[in-house]
Amino acid sequence: MDNFVHKLFTSLLIYYHAFYSMMFVFVFHAVKNKSIPNN
Repeated sequence: MDNFVHKLFTSLLIYYHAFYSMMFVFVFHAVKNKSIPNN
């Protein structure tokens, strides 16, 4: 049972990290596109 909980926790941590990495990249590009005029 302990091994199952450890696997579940690791999977959750990986998904959590991936989600926040994607959000950070999205926000970073949005801010970069706003601060640099496209003309």
